[in-house]
Amino acid sequence: MPVDCGSLVPTLIESELFGYVKAHLPGQPLQGRITGLGRGRHGFLDEIGELSLDLQAKLLRALQEKEVRPVGATHRIPIKARIVAATNRDLAEMVEKGSFRKDLFYGSTW
Repeated sequence: MPVDCGSLVPTLIESELFGYVKAHLPGQPLQGRITGLGRGRHGFLDEIGELSLDLQAKLLRALQEKEVRPVGATHRIPIKARIVAATNRDLAEMVEKGSFRKDLFYGSTW
């Protein structure tokens, strides 16, 4: 499931990745790209260098904890996914400048 992080509106990336709960269906999360990756499937995040620092932190937590909380949900959903990411930016330079998380950059064990 490819996600082009550079073409999505920043306010919609979180719900696109992790899913969301519709207001008229409380407690019923709709699948996002990562929540839809249950059962060991693979996902592709293109232009990961475009993610904001707060979204990088949420992505890192999801990958480390192997669970996500859809936007508006009160519970977490377990995931079992492998993520491949790409960008045309120099992530090592972004890490040095503080615009990309070092732990996400080196987090190859998730």
